[in-house]
Amino acid sequence: MLIRRLELQNFAAFEALELELDEALTVLVGRNATGKSSILEALAIALGGFVSGFRSGNFDHPISPRVVRMATSGLARFPCRVSAELLVEERSVRSTRELRSITGRTTTAESAELRGLAREMEDQLGGDSRGPLPVVAYYGTGRLWVHKRQARTAPQAKGLSRVRKRWTSPLRGYEAALDAASDPKGLGQWLSYREHVWLQAYATDPSVSIPRFADVEAVSRAACGCLEGAADLRYDIRYQELRVTFEDGRVLPFGRLSDGQRNLVALAADLAWRIMQ
Repeated sequence: MLIRRLELQNFAAFEALELELDEALTVLVGRNATGKSSILEALAIALGGFVSGFRSGNFDHPISPRVVRMATSGLARFPCRVSAELLVEERSVRSTRELRSITGRTTTAESAELRGLAREMEDQLGGDSRGPLPVVAYYGTGRLWVHKRQARTAPQAKGLSRVRKRWTSPLRGYEAALDAASDPKGLGQWLSYREHVWLQAYATDPSVSIPRFADVEAVSRAACGCLEGAADLRYDIRYQELRVTFEDGRVLPFGRLSDGQRNLVALAADLAWRIMQ
């Protein structure tokens, strides 16, 4: 999936904006408070037109009244519109989402084709023709200071049976994908869940060597790639916390890392987790 073009009207500081996006990489450069973060927010809203099409979950990122442009008179200007041209499985799709009043809801009519593609992909999940799902993730600047109040449920709090349905869903990789808040606690709880599943499998037949799960290994490698000298990231059941093991033998609780290290590790691990789903 590619977003080729973004058009904004009455969005944040922009009365109107048209932006062509490079297929490989687009870099936004500008002074503070010139709209770079607002463009990222608009891209997340555009992608919300896709993920909102899935029936098995609420993954949308609608237009919030806080991003509506304010006139010099102090009044909100409507409609607040986000339009995008996307390439999805070799199909060119145009999607438009609007907020038309302060108490209104984000429109869906002009994103029907994009939502329909999501439903087609969902319908194929149980069949033989299932193709790869596009990876969708939004990492806004707010994640540096905004953390989720309620992270994913921990196994020891609710039991494995209560969280299995959520973490084994084919669409679990879209959970909170467009939420700007960081969720390092959720990372630890997911690793805790996978560690419990691994121990359960081992307890069934201790004579059989069971390798580490591929998704856990991928998340650990991605996280360690952001920390110089890090060798492993795992959930320690004894201490009930996430711990990093370094090549020199040091072991540090995740909470002892610097703020910058924790945010970078959480970002890399989150992206790896979504890819592996």
